[in-house]
Amino acid sequence: MKNYLIIVFIFLAHSLSAYDLYDFEDTYDSLAQRLTKASGAERVHILHHMVTLLAPWEPEQCRPMAEEAMALSLELNDPECLGLANQALGDIEFYSDNYIKALDHFYNAVDILEETMLYKELGRCYEKIGTIFLNT
Repeated sequence: MKNYLIIVFIFLAHSLSAYDLYDFEDTYDSLAQRLTKASGAERVHILHHMVTLLAPWEPEQCRPMAEEAMALSLELNDPECLGLANQALGDIEFYSDNYIKALDHFYNAVDILEETMLYKELGRCYEKIGTIFLNT
């Protein structure tokens, strides 16, 4: 019975990972299409989402998107956008193994995101901060 459960689990895990890959491509492509027409805070949110999806695999490819999000956030002077842009830059530094720079961005993001009540993103920042401290 135990072997049967292990086989079922492996099958489900494999099926879900294939679905996740399809979902990733579908989501990323739809975000890229929306980005062409977006401006202001909406553009920052889309850039943040794209960086969040791609940074674990291609952090340097994400850097221009995160830098654009930061520049636009500073121009808009929108705290929510500033928090997301700092988080995106932190993700890039985290996945590039630049942990000191990542911590700077994550701490900036935490300070801002606590005020904006974006708890999911705040939790992601704390998760990355904890991972850095556990692994270094």
